Amino acid sequence: MMHSIIFAELSGLERGGLICAIVFGAASCVIALIALLKKGEVQISPQPLAIQLVEELHEQFASKKSFEEHILGNTARHSQLFKKIEESEEKSQALIEKKISEVNEDRRRTMDRLDAKFDQLHKDMRDMPGKIVVDVLNAQKIGRKHD
Repeated sequence: MMHSIIFAELSGLERGGLICAIVFGAASCVIALIALLKKGEVQISPQPLAIQLVEELHEQFASKKSFEEHILGNTARHSQLFKKIEESEEKSQALIEKKISEVNEDRRRTMDRLDAKFDQLHKDMRDMPGKIVVDVLNAQKIGRKHD
């Protein structure tokens, strides 16, 4: 009853607009339901630009298979390089140790020779005080003769 009072108060033009809105709304709902029920039949054609971009990307970049092959190749090459580096380090370490050993042996021989010379000098110097006194006295005698 309340609806009829509100509807009665509207002018003819307003009533027509309200009726059109209700009819168009109902028709839109029916069309949407039909579209939803027929969605299996709807086909969207691929975008030509998107296909072209994908093809260009495939041409520009490597495929997954070739990328994985590249990774395997790099891994093998890196293993070879690391092995060579390790061998080089081992050889260098052995050479350094050999050189250090040679230097130490040479130093030991030099020290032995120096010790022998110092021993001889020590023996010679033990006898020197008596010789120095004699030489000083002789020098004094020679000096007096020239005066």
